[in-house]
Amino acid sequence: MAIDTRAVRPRRRRSGPAAPREDRLLRAAPPAAIDRRAGKAPTRLQTVADRDDAVSLVQAGVPTREVLVPSLTVDGTGYQPHEADSPATYPVPLCSWGDPDPREAAFVALVRSEHGQSRYVENDRDLLVVGEVNGRRAGARALATLGTLTSRERQKRRG
Repeated sequence: MAIDTRAVRPRRRRSGPAAPREDRLLRAAPPAAIDRRAGKAPTRLQTVADRDDAVSLVQAGVPTREVLVPSLTVDGTGYQPHEADSPATYPVPLCSWGDPDPREAAFVALVRSEHGQSRYVENDRDLLVVGEVNGRRAGARALATLGTLTSRERQKRRG
């Protein structure tokens, strides 16, 4: 099962003479605040798996209500940060391993329902995500095209 989303492109890994210095610098960097609080990624994934009130781990660098990414102009066409066709975004599938468990299936059913679409989805593609940052609730917006959940459904959409 997958929900197709879009995210801002990460910075590409450097190559060339500067790469080894950068790698040493990044490895020597102190752990991020979330790593101090929740452990490295495998630990966070296990925490999500162990919690009854969690469905998925969504990595959000800075959850905020205001997007601080500037608009882009490419070949004379202007794009806003959240536009689905923006060259600064790329699809990110949110998937379950194997068949969805009851919690995942309930989440997908909620988001696809009329109530979920009106409450948690904006512009037919912005999935509103609520999380916790430093012990406080914070909102983030993940661009999502909902409803493309299985390859069979994807094939039906293509006709």
